[in-house]
Amino acid sequence: MSQSLNNQNYSDDDYQLRLDASTFFHERIGFDRSFTAMRDKYISLSHIGGNVTVNQPNMEEYEELSLYFSKMYNKNGTIQFSLKAFEEVLQQTKFQGISLKELLEVYFNEEIETREMKSKRLAMQKEQFFQRYLEKYQEKYASLWIQGVRAGEISGSNQLNRLLAQEAVEQAIMWMDFTLKMIESLLRQLSEQSYKRLPFFAQEVTRDPHGLDRNEINYSAFLMTMQWLVTQETVGTIVENQLNETTLESTNELLNQFYLYKDDIANFVSVYGFEGFLEDGKPCEWLVKAAEATSALNVPLREVNRLGEIHSYKNQPVVLIENSGVYSQLLSSFSQGISFICVHGQPNLATLKFIELVDKNKDTPLYYAGDFDPEGLLIAQNLVKRYPRLQTIWQKYSFWYQKESTSQLNVPRINKLKNIDHPQLVGASKLLQKNRVPFYQEQFMPAFEQLIKDKISKKQSILE
Repeated sequence: MSQSLNNQNYSDDDYQLRLDASTFFHERIGFDRSFTAMRDKYISLSHIGGNVTVNQPNMEEYEELSLYFSKMYNKNGTIQFSLKAFEEVLQQTKFQGISLKELLEVYFNEEIETREMKSKRLAMQKEQFFQRYLEKYQEKYASLWIQGVRAGEISGSNQLNRLLAQEAVEQAIMWMDFTLKMIESLLRQLSEQSYKRLPFFAQEVTRDPHGLDRNEINYSAFLMTMQWLVTQETVGTIVENQLNETTLESTNELLNQFYLYKDDIANFVSVYGFEGFLEDGKPCEWLVKAAEATSALNVPLREVNRLGEIHSYKNQPVVLIENSGVYSQLLSSFSQGISFICVHGQPNLATLKFIELVDKNKDTPLYYAGDFDPEGLLIAQNLVKRYPRLQTIWQKYSFWYQKESTSQLNVPRINKLKNIDHPQLVGASKLLQKNRVPFYQEQFMPAFEQLIKDKISKKQSILE
């Protein structure tokens, strides 16, 4: 941060000498580029040293520099000289006693701040910035947050450090105040353990119901504070490998940790053949009645959150299906004896929470069937990693695979298969990489329905 020069550090005669030197060189325009280059070199090196080059010098530059150094330069070449040499010549003029640093400062009428000086000043300002916040915020998590941001240990804290480096102090204060307020609000929301819709929470915190929407400036800081809080002991937990993802459903899961929802009506799970109890211990009558009537249900997240215990109707096996068309067909084929859950591609939060409740009943086997394509295998892998006892069909039944589809997998889709590493799915992934042709659920329906009759309906393992 350069400051205007003043004469408080010099006697009147010394200051006048420096003004005369500045006037002398300003009146000779052939020195303009040289002085700018010398200042930049001094800022970069933090001392008088190094060389500067004047490329394609004009006539004024050629004449002035040749005269100054008493040296004939090539008119059609470049002029190069060292800062030390310039200073040595300066001491042989009437401006003897003025250092090149002093000359540069009086020439540009500023106290020149070198890179090293600026780095030290910014480091001191940064430390003072964080110290003020540490003195102001004594609460445990606020203090841990401030220390983590200061040390750069929190993902996303580089945004604040970038603002401080750019000396955008007001913006840095706004960022810090917002994140600290968000931590306080999230902790309060967590302690209340009462579900709240995100727009109403946003209204409380930002005074704007859309203030925490994905496209808003505060969204990334909001997401970052939640991600950090769930890693803190006694605050909360989140499913492994989901923490740093920014997909819609992982974000919804993160919100759920703090009893927040974007939408608990349109977010639903499709189920068939279940019974259970509400959180208050009362039987879930609508779930039982649907099972007795062999009716499929789309259960919104709002109702899933009221459930306390879920198990399949009459303890029958549970089959998870990737897409709704196949799900509907299976309901027609197996109206009794099997419970079904449709994940509709990438499972949403309502689906994941429902499966989580079902998974607690360890006596009920869980099976999964999805498309034999990169996306289908990745969905299967995410589910089996989340629910380890889930059995997928592709460990033992990859021999169903046939190259019937007319479509070919492109390179980006093939590359997705590199992420498949679960033992139940590695073999299927290799087969798909080799043949590069997808195989969809509709194409192996007869074989799958037979597998349900022969093994799944009898609760037998399909991995052996």
